[in-house]
Amino acid sequence: MRELLLSLNNCSFGYSKNKIFENLFFNINDGDKIALVGRNGVGKTTLMDILSKKKTIDDGKSWFLPNLTTGYLVQKKKQNFSGSARQFIKKSCEDETNFDFKLERYARELKLNLNLNFNTLSGGLKRKVYLAELIIKNPKLLLLDEPTNHLDIESIIWLEKWLKNYSGAIVMVSHDKFFIDNVTNRTIEISFSSISDYKSNYSKYLKL
Repeated sequence: MRELLLSLNNCSFGYSKNKIFENLFFNINDGDKIALVGRNGVGKTTLMDILSKKKTIDDGKSWFLPNLTTGYLVQKKKQNFSGSARQFIKKSCEDETNFDFKLERYARELKLNLNLNFNTLSGGLKRKVYLAELIIKNPKLLLLDEPTNHLDIESIIWLEKWLKNYSGAIVMVSHDKFFIDNVTNRTIEISFSSISDYKSNYSKYLKL
């Protein structure tokens, strides 16, 4: 039986009188690889923020596995750091087991020059730095908001393979339908402040 990582029970969230979610029921188990789909502005990123605890529900009950480790790749991230890409990753990951080996391996796979100054990197290279940081930490739950943005084709192919073999849970938002179709095994559609949960990848969900 797969381990329950988190549960939202009859939850609501909104801004002032604008309800984003009402009566939300939502569980994530270890091994779930979930695609969040829905129109722009419907609340996909808001739900990711709730799952990462960046936002707190207004009503209902939420439960998270004690000591649940979560990695969250946001769509847009502005961050200044005066050191190298290597130093940026090291400041949060150096206590991880086999850190140096993992860093060199993932940098090689992502074609990332670790000696470049972080602040001079392009959007795509910074994206690779953030991905390497998350992958080295290897959390139980990965939240990925447009993970393929700014990435080259070879990096996308490598990331897809890595995520397919990843043993934890994933919640992903992406406009790259081919990518999410190959990675996910569950699709959650957000519409009219509620969700519909389908135990299938994206292409099978479209046929339902």
